[in-house]
Amino acid sequence: MATPFQRHVADRPETLHKQIAHDLERLAALEEAGDSEGATRLSGKIGEAYRMVGDNQAAILYLTAALDEADWRDNAPQQAVNLIRLATAVQYSGQHDEAEPLFQQAVASSREVGRYEDYALQHYGKCLIEMGRLDEAESYLQAALQLREGNGDKGLLNATRSALRGLQKLRDQQNTQG
Repeated sequence: MATPFQRHVADRPETLHKQIAHDLERLAALEEAGDSEGATRLSGKIGEAYRMVGDNQAAILYLTAALDEADWRDNAPQQAVNLIRLATAVQYSGQHDEAEPLFQQAVASSREVGRYEDYALQHYGKCLIEMGRLDEAESYLQAALQLREGNGDKGLLNATRSALRGLQKLRDQQNTQG
């Protein structure tokens, strides 16, 4: 299995588990009320939370449901965000080859809707790092950095710069070992 690279996980999983339990109750209520749009958004949020606490199989289940519902409703922004989330959960479950086409779809989808492209590029780049494809990874991270420089969010800029520094550190380690 690939070595994890700068993965985003919950700092306090116990708090997130409580939130998941609460959100599952809310999801049941939304489904009972017939609010499919709200249920789609909440399923995506639940899936993301499960990924952050390390339950990738539950994450994949909820994110697949959210993506299927977004596809059915032709909700392009929800398709894009849930593709990114699902690809990341699949990556975190160790299925990098299966995650890659999902990331490719996420990049295309987010580009099409004009939202989330920097996230898709960043997460795809980090997956490529885990796959050992450092040159490709760098191009995706550089593209994410360029977009993030345009929006001025310092936290997102710092995350991308950190990924690029981590990539360079891996290259340096390979050069000293090889």
